[in-house]
Amino acid sequence: MHVPSVDVYTTFRCNMRCRHCFIGDLLDSPVDLDWGLLEGFLKTARARWGSREVAYLGGEPTLYPHLGTAITLAQQLDYRVRVVSNGGAPLRRLVSSRPGGSPFHVAVSFDGSAPGAHDGVRQRGSFAQAVRSVETARAHGHTVSGILSVGRHNRADALGTLRLLAQLGLDHVNVHYVSNRGFAGRDLPMPVRDWLALRAQVREMGLAIPLRYERAFARDSRPLDCAVENGSELMLFPDGRVFQCSMFLGSHDGHSHRWDGTALVPNPSFALPRHQGSGAGRHCPAMAAINGELCAEAEAAERHVACIFDKENLGAARGEKEKD
Repeated sequence: MHVPSVDVYTTFRCNMRCRHCFIGDLLDSPVDLDWGLLEGFLKTARARWGSREVAYLGGEPTLYPHLGTAITLAQQLDYRVRVVSNGGAPLRRLVSSRPGGSPFHVAVSFDGSAPGAHDGVRQRGSFAQAVRSVETARAHGHTVSGILSVGRHNRADALGTLRLLAQLGLDHVNVHYVSNRGFAGRDLPMPVRDWLALRAQVREMGLAIPLRYERAFARDSRPLDCAVENGSELMLFPDGRVFQCSMFLGSHDGHSHRWDGTALVPNPSFALPRHQGSGAGRHCPAMAAINGELCAEAEAAERHVACIFDKENLGAARGEKEKD
């Protein structure tokens, strides 16, 4: 098994309740990842699975009491470290202290180009906090990227938000498609043709920074590259469950393994669902299970629902343009 990058969800605790958060009601569970489980997972991933990068997430990872120690350990093991945060005050304290002594990468989420739009998704004052955290992280030598999750709720401001992130001088931006998981209901996912139209608009913007755009709906000529089928992803959650795709988080027995501190223990009840009908075997299996209507909509546009890890590079510093 080769897993280049591992995701460690350090805690379910969070100081916000974002409208589109896929973690959902688990945020009400005050569970932190046991330090022994985290330590063993990092060491095993580095030694056995060839992992070179670790991302710390949550909940809000900066609320995890051992995050500084976790960053230090990862750097000692020669990992590239990434912290994915909502950009609140705890992040500024973290980046200022520089645990481990070396800079790391910080990814901050933005949901709008101004306080009104962003704060409406997260909480009052969160936009100003996120901007301050970006500035503080960069001032202390860390690289910083942005995350923009787009749904019906913020589609109108998506281009404006990307312009803002370019002005902030971020290293790059990841653009995610909001699906109906966690707190996000079926009213939030964008129509297929609207997502494709946004992609075309983004390509025409000529942003001055690299942009990684979730493909979401691929042409039928492009084979589905499922992260579960190819075993390229591992995500350790605070309760010890290990997922190969976060799309299965809300599914019963959606985790493929448990981590016992030394080894991955297979979940005998996990089975990769298959979409039945005209799109059988082509759509993301998880999306086929939670939103068959979206799969049918994709088929009408001669597309299939792609893996959430299938991204294309738009914006500056990209190579040859990819075909639709």
